[in-house]
Amino acid sequence: MGRRAVTILWSLAAAVALAAGVAVVYLAQGELFSDYDRGLSQDEISHELDQAATATPSGPASPEESDASGETESPGEEPPPGELIDTDGGQATAVCRPEGAELLWWVPDQGFAVDEVEAGPSAEASIQFDDGESEVEVTVTCDGDKPVASVEHDD
Repeated sequence: MGRRAVTILWSLAAAVALAAGVAVVYLAQGELFSDYDRGLSQDEISHELDQAATATPSGPASPEESDASGETESPGEEPPPGELIDTDGGQATAVCRPEGAELLWWVPDQGFAVDEVEAGPSAEASIQFDDGESEVEVTVTCDGDKPVASVEHDD
């Protein structure tokens, strides 16, 4: 074989070894054959909230049955679906209960992480989204049965 053929074969072998190495790393991390994790779009969030609002509650079979906290629920009583709070750091839903404001769920935007959560129910529920450079703090209170969100940015 000529010198040129040997160089081409070595280059090809190096490329195959590099590709195999990259594939092994991605496979070990579970990222090669799985869909990447991503946040929900605004439309997907709205759709999920609509689905939750129309779903049949799975409460106790009778008014006398109670949950783990000892509170009883009335048949047919549905919790409110929640108020969507959309910020630069992420999204959350909040409701107002007799005990106060409560965060039902939250998801940080890409690049952000949840720093602190006080989900409630209490007079104030709060969450902080942090991306290492800035912080978005959401505080929820209740005005009657309507959640009221206050959003502060700390750069």
